[in-house]
Amino acid sequence: MSFFKSAPRGADQPCVRCCAPALLFAGLLALASVARAGDDPCRDSRHAGDLAALFVPPRELGFDWDSVRETPSNPADDKELRAAGVRATHSLHYTRARQGGSEVCSLEIWGFATAAAARRAQAGIEQPGWRFTLRGNLLMMSRGVTFSRADGFRPGLLPECHRLADLTETRARELLGCSDPSPTAIPIPRVPFR
Repeated sequence: MSFFKSAPRGADQPCVRCCAPALLFAGLLALASVARAGDDPCRDSRHAGDLAALFVPPRELGFDWDSVRETPSNPADDKELRAAGVRATHSLHYTRARQGGSEVCSLEIWGFATAAAARRAQAGIEQPGWRFTLRGNLLMMSRGVTFSRADGFRPGLLPECHRLADLTETRARELLGCSDPSPTAIPIPRVPFR
């Protein structure tokens, strides 16, 4: 017994004929992004060097940016970090003055003993207003805040914070030896217009 005795009502309409290829293409893009995530060349990579090498100079964000270094803490002194497999942490705050205040992009990097430990940690610490990037055994966390004498503190990722995270991720990929290959071309279906 067939449940589909005929085409669904309206299937012969021009809109359905035009939209079907576009919906198929959207589905293919979604599947391609899932497949790409599973094919991450950095997935099990491990960086054993100094985390300071991952930080970009402030001028990469613009001529008016400066940085404030934070003394790296030793995860060996923290029972919870040690248990999570954290072997090193390092933070840097990028700042610039603004009329009546300032803007800050903070970047914190944790190096784990293994990439699996980094993945477990990321799943448990995601926070709204932060950007988390995981590459191999490196967990990079960035956040931003704007301070105004008139309005006080306003947390949120500035465009420069996103740029900082992108630059740091690129540097991490280079140090891990798993830079992105050129993007794979996905054929776009041709939709006939009538």
